[in-house]
Amino acid sequence: MNKNILLNISAYLGLIFAPFLAIVETVHNWGDWGNPAFWIIDYVACALVFAGAMDWFRQVKKGPKAHNMRCVALLTGGWGFACAMFWMAFFLYFQEYQRDPNSVESIVMIFVSVLFVWTVIGFSFALTGIIRSND
Repeated sequence: MNKNILLNISAYLGLIFAPFLAIVETVHNWGDWGNPAFWIIDYVACALVFAGAMDWFRQVKKGPKAHNMRCVALLTGGWGFACAMFWMAFFLYFQEYQRDPNSVESIVMIFVSVLFVWTVIGFSFALTGIIRSND
């Protein structure tokens, strides 16, 4: 089995996740951008995950000996940043939902939950991929 399969999966998940989040964030905020601190961080997460995934695939094209820790660190760090961001978002929405179930749109809660799980998977695969590739 390819030692880097989990890193490959993590990178593919990142190539889907980053543009998807950027589009959803733009559509969600269109017309009412509110506090920039709450949406700029999403674009930072998109950029980090996407850059890490692209860097990983650039290294893969160069061959198995070309993998370096920079691209792995960028991918893993990007996922870690996104995971922490969605951790906060999920529990803020969840806390609000517990106070008043009508205060949070169910579609927003579903999106945040799915994206939180997605980031946990991407982060876990990247971390596990690092450990397995060093064996």
